[in-house]
Amino acid sequence: MRRADSKWSGVTTLTLLVFLSFVPPADGQDKRDLITIEDQIWGFDGRVHTGHFNPVSFLIDNRTEEPIDATASLSRIAGLAGTTGGQIVQPVYIGAGARRWVQFYPYIASDDQSAWQLTIGDLRFDRQRQRRSTLVRDNVRGEKSPPPPVIILDAPGSMTRKPVTVKHFPESIFPPWSSATVGLHTVFMDHAPDWETPRQEALMSWLHRGGRLHLLKNEQGDWPRFSGAMTDLNQPFNRFYVGSGTVRRQNLQRGELGESVVRSAVEPITSPDPDEEPEDLSTAANAGSAVELSDPYGSYANEYTSFGAETPDWLDSGWFQSMRQLTQPEHDWWLIFLLALAYIGLIFPGCWLLSRRSRSFLKVYGAIAGLSVVFSLLFLVIGRRGYGESTTLHTLAISRIEDAGYQSVQEWSALFVTKGDRYTVSAPGQQALYAVLGERQSSGARITAGNSGELVVVIPPFSTQTFVSRRRIPVDGWDLRLQIVRRGSSGLRQLVIRYGPAFPADRVTAMRALYGRKMYHLSCDAEAKTLMLSAETGWLSHYCREYVQDIFSGYGWSFHDDTHADQFYHESMPGLVMRSLAEDGTRDPQTFRLSPDRVRLFVYAKMLSKKQVQVSTDTARFGHILYVRDILFVSAESASEPDAAVSGEPNAEKRVPMTTLQLPVPGSESD
Repeated sequence: MRRADSKWSGVTTLTLLVFLSFVPPADGQDKRDLITIEDQIWGFDGRVHTGHFNPVSFLIDNRTEEPIDATASLSRIAGLAGTTGGQIVQPVYIGAGARRWVQFYPYIASDDQSAWQLTIGDLRFDRQRQRRSTLVRDNVRGEKSPPPPVIILDAPGSMTRKPVTVKHFPESIFPPWSSATVGLHTVFMDHAPDWETPRQEALMSWLHRGGRLHLLKNEQGDWPRFSGAMTDLNQPFNRFYVGSGTVRRQNLQRGELGESVVRSAVEPITSPDPDEEPEDLSTAANAGSAVELSDPYGSYANEYTSFGAETPDWLDSGWFQSMRQLTQPEHDWWLIFLLALAYIGLIFPGCWLLSRRSRSFLKVYGAIAGLSVVFSLLFLVIGRRGYGESTTLHTLAISRIEDAGYQSVQEWSALFVTKGDRYTVSAPGQQALYAVLGERQSSGARITAGNSGELVVVIPPFSTQTFVSRRRIPVDGWDLRLQIVRRGSSGLRQLVIRYGPAFPADRVTAMRALYGRKMYHLSCDAEAKTLMLSAETGWLSHYCREYVQDIFSGYGWSFHDDTHADQFYHESMPGLVMRSLAEDGTRDPQTFRLSPDRVRLFVYAKMLSKKQVQVSTDTARFGHILYVRDILFVSAESASEPDAAVSGEPNAEKRVPMTTLQLPVPGSESD
């Protein structure tokens, strides 16, 4: 009996020791309890903008007595397979007993609400669920279309929750990189933010790209005064343009910002502008009525949805799939074919005839084995990888003008390498953001953001690594001058744009113009240095639908080899046009309508190799870029009196004579 008691006592002691070995130490458990996520903001208004880089901010509360000085990382969870797409990392310091916002800029590829893992040092937080997309309507709330992201900036320490009609965003976490502001639609502001230069430039770059800024009066009833990079916002007009963006003064304080004001400020882009331009814009002499457009869609209303083509990741994955095929080994297929026929002939009837002449099975089996070895070596030499291949970078890109000196470029790149190694992709001084897409793409990639940001990834030999990037790069002026614009009830009648000597006419593949919902061909007169309207091509939705139909008529994305790279780039322009709409807050070309105060210029050209990202190895470079430029129609009316605007008169508006309108656009050099 004592032996049994002793035996069970030993088992109990062993079980207790094993259990205690799995219990974390008390100080580690306390550390996890005392370092927590107190708040988080996805995007700008609690939603993410699919198909672009988004700011994701976490408010970390450190209630321990020791500061945190570690590396923070954010990675996407891919089911039971662990993380995918690599880690976005940055150094973090949080003082003892302090709070701090930690901000990342992940690329949100799809609408599915994926799980993300936040780690600081050796501390792993609970998984965070990705928020709803700004491009998907909320069926629970009965939304007919998703509202655009609209925010009002709050000063540090602000405790007021007024107004309740718009989302609040702490000004201290507004992104310092303009490359992370895509997707933001409208900003309300009643004070001059206490920002350093990078954040000021980021907001002005967003505004130049087409943002909408509404200025409110402060608590003292005065308009905010700006300095530094934001000085242009001090113009004394009720409404004025900054690049392609619009600034409006609302004679209200933040507590008076009602739903009607917010609704009018963010009216859908499908709605016509109330201030339609006159029919003959070149002289601004004739008054005209608004353009009446009939419904051009007919039975195709649900075509994009049925194909899934309205989702940005559908285009992303398709381009990557095709670009992987652009680098193929240059095999001598005729020789491989002849060797295959010779091998088959020698095996039969060759070995069969040998067996009829010789009674020795050793000779027959020896001949078969010898032929297998010889032809295996021949096929290995002739058909091996690396037979004529080289390290290559293929790129598709979309460019949007920011201001007179910079453009915002989003790129889809495929890097093929012949040697397995660790590679670094970088773009110094260009506010670069990177992402690796795909469930099976490298999870070991390490990504940092900003002017010194880079993508570091291990690539196996003879394989392709695909990635997305967004950068702010310098532009060179095309010196565009809008000379003549005339329209009728059915659209544009005449369009003439003069360009300067830097316009890359020798690299242009195709040019289109968008007015309202219609697309137009443009031709180039090299002697007169003008772009002219040559023909109407139809509705924007039809232009994009043909691209979708061409893909699905072949039962999926077409495969291209390196001999058909030009064909791939030529066919990609309509897809890039459709993809560019996501930056306007929509992904459906059936419902998009360009504001009638402008025409949109699409210039599709070869991309200069020196404009592509840097890679830590010598690469052959190929690529095309779609330049997207909005040219405003501005009448020759003089601006109203500044005093009227300051006093809150609703009709005061800044107008610039059309004949002096100049928009710098990139792309002047040659390789």
